[in-house]
Amino acid sequence: KGTNVYAEFPLAENAEIDRNSMMMINVNRQKNHCFAGIQVEENNGVNEKLLFDVTSMITMQEYLREYLSQEEFKQMISHLIDGIESFDEYMIDVRQVGLQLDNVYINRLNHRVSFLCFAVKNLEQSGDIYTFFHDLVTQCRVNVTVHETSYWHCVLNIVQDPSGFSLQNMRDAMASL
Repeated sequence: KGTNVYAEFPLAENAEIDRNSMMMINVNRQKNHCFAGIQVEENNGVNEKLLFDVTSMITMQEYLREYLSQEEFKQMISHLIDGIESFDEYMIDVRQVGLQLDNVYINRLNHRVSFLCFAVKNLEQSGDIYTFFHDLVTQCRVNVTVHETSYWHCVLNIVQDPSGFSLQNMRDAMASL
């Protein structure tokens, strides 16, 4: 596939591809990069796997092994919130998206995030938005200097309790600092 890097998702023999979701994602990639581009790899007319273009990106799991600055943390959280809020724009059900740290990709340089949408009919991925952010924030290592307000601590307080969690609460907390 040239110089591009792809994450692979093997398909079950009877998997029915959601062509509308694939088209929405691939056509709109120029304007909004929240989803990785998708291709279907076929062999003798049988869909074998989904290929997601993750060129120049690493998994969120890998990214969280590094120490982040306050600004890097803020950019990452902002891009994640923007991406999740745009799912409706694509008419993508959150249950089709891999909301696990090893299924979300990030570009180290600009902190842009790409989600993997498993565009298969009747496939629901496990994971929810609250659990995703809880796992992300509790595994994150952020450098905070003395007398510096910590975006990480503000977001950590929000993800500690599911009843007080919302994307808007996280956005508001970071904007108020």
